[in-house]
Amino acid sequence: MDSSKRKALVMVKISFKQVEQTNLNAKFIKAFIDACKAIDVLSLETLLEDDIVINNQSKWEFLSHVRDSFNRMKMRGNKALELHMHKCMLCAPCRYKDVHYFKGINKADWIAFMIMIEEEQLKDIVICNGSRDINDPAFSDWSFEK
Repeated sequence: MDSSKRKALVMVKISFKQVEQTNLNAKFIKAFIDACKAIDVLSLETLLEDDIVINNQSKWEFLSHVRDSFNRMKMRGNKALELHMHKCMLCAPCRYKDVHYFKGINKADWIAFMIMIEEEQLKDIVICNGSRDINDPAFSDWSFEK
């Protein structure tokens, strides 16, 4: 096989790998969104590797924080959360990045995450805690609801 055919074959393999990883990222994000909408921390647990460090915490510390937030929302009558997509306008690591903002029935019922994917790899999921509610200027750049 000449070098140009070999190079083309290698490029095709890389492209398929990138597409496969992109599809996995999209599936992960969809599953994460579905779990948050359903206020289901057990589904989130199955998505994350046991040894992952996320939001500067172990998987279990991260899930404990999310579980506590979900439990508070359930105690106030929330059965599901609505997804609102925004751009963060507050903290440096997340500034101008997409934020998945999940809102309940009361103003205080919300949790927001910034899912960081770099070079087709999940790098982090940052829990946003710098805002008071969806109308806070921290999320003023754009609003697109799914």
